[in-house]
Amino acid sequence: MPEVQIKLPDGSVRQVPAGTTPAELLDTTDAVAALVDAEPWDLRRGLDRDATLIALPAASEQGRVVVRHSTAHVLAQAVTDLYPEARYAIGPPTEDGFYYDFDVPAHLCRGPHVPSTAAIPAFKLLRAAGAYWRGDESRQQLQRIYGTAWESEEALADHMHRLEEAERRDHRRLGLELDLFHFPPEIGSGLPVFHPKGGLVRKLMEDYSRAEHEAAGYSFVWTPHLTKDLPVAGTVVPGAAAAVVRVRHCLSLRAVWRDPWACPGAGYHPGRCPHLLQPRAAHRRAGQLA
Repeated sequence: MPEVQIKLPDGSVRQVPAGTTPAELLDTTDAVAALVDAEPWDLRRGLDRDATLIALPAASEQGRVVVRHSTAHVLAQAVTDLYPEARYAIGPPTEDGFYYDFDVPAHLCRGPHVPSTAAIPAFKLLRAAGAYWRGDESRQQLQRIYGTAWESEEALADHMHRLEEAERRDHRRLGLELDLFHFPPEIGSGLPVFHPKGGLVRKLMEDYSRAEHEAAGYSFVWTPHLTKDLPVAGTVVPGAAAAVVRVRHCLSLRAVWRDPWACPGAGYHPGRCPHLLQPRAAHRRAGQLA
């Protein structure tokens, strides 16, 4: 049987048969996986090349990814045990948890996974929602279940406390409670209507921002709220939508830049904002711009 050369965490090098697993070479206390040349690797997956090998603890960024991905698989098994007709799709880890989509005939998984469910000490399911496969609205809607998983009950409790604190500070909730603004559904999602107190807060913030920019030597330019149709990534976006796509950043900052021609509008190279391109071209023709 061919052999591979493995460098261990203590700096020693061992010559072992190909197929030897990280679990056979490492102290796996508190480990949920291994890193093989910095690549996450199942503890029971055989080694097939010369490599540097270290253990991957659960209480690490990459270790939490393994725990959360593995917990997503436990969720998938539980759902299909309860609902045998359910079909599952993907269950990736997220920044602080995981989700799993159900009801399509596919299952794609790259791993790695914990060696057993005993290595998943703390998890909690959070909510369910509808979702489309890869965000494609033309596909069948799926049922998505969100959850979170951590390396200990203490870490899970800390995370849930952070979520509770974030909910208490949610701007949508505070906007109503403090009579600052609200979001009328007939206007559109995410579009606030400011009440008098909210309008005052916004004015004070804008006045402060304007004064700071002027003190720093910035100049102001202004762009219209609505435009004609604009080409965006090879397609034509109607004027109102194009204004949202291209001008939103300008409006949110009140279009304040040191160089008024260097518009950072999304997707445009500096100096190619369509709202400023024509006057710039006119100045260039007049010899006023290089």
